[in-house]
Amino acid sequence: MALLDVVVPPGVGSGETIEITDEGGRQHHATVPEGLREGDTFRVELEAECGTLMDAFETWFEREKIDDQIEEFIIRNAQHLDVTNAELEGGTDGEQSHNWWPIYEIYQETFEALLQQFLDSAGCSAEEFLAAAKDASGIAEMYTKWFLSLSSYEMFVECMMDEEKRQRGMVDGS
Repeated sequence: MALLDVVVPPGVGSGETIEITDEGGRQHHATVPEGLREGDTFRVELEAECGTLMDAFETWFEREKIDDQIEEFIIRNAQHLDVTNAELEGGTDGEQSHNWWPIYEIYQETFEALLQQFLDSAGCSAEEFLAAAKDASGIAEMYTKWFLSLSSYEMFVECMMDEEKRQRGMVDGS
């Protein structure tokens, strides 16, 4: 459920139905609770429908430039990997240095903070988000799958290794 704070508009009293617009621009109807009058605030529960929630995720992802934020983290931190060129050329199948773990923990905190930012803005729980993500389609599906894959250690290692190779000129940077 998404929660929306609504202010009773001028000229409207308790028991009357008003039209409200959510953050995604969708129209809903709400009845002003008894005892409230113009200027009072009340909270309305909106169903977190898959389309609505995933549309909100897509909008948030693009507005907040989430891909750029993750890329900036990787660019800033890849240089801190203690890895040789031979290890970079060998791929991500082997063991990584223990000094990667603190960087991964910061990476994970960054990911979790971004996810929480979205959950708070959408007024939904992680469980509601994951349930809606299972039925996502189109661009929202692509963004959701990519975003959720970022939380894995394997994806972290792959991204960091690729960036370190790029910074060392071992691959084309385009």
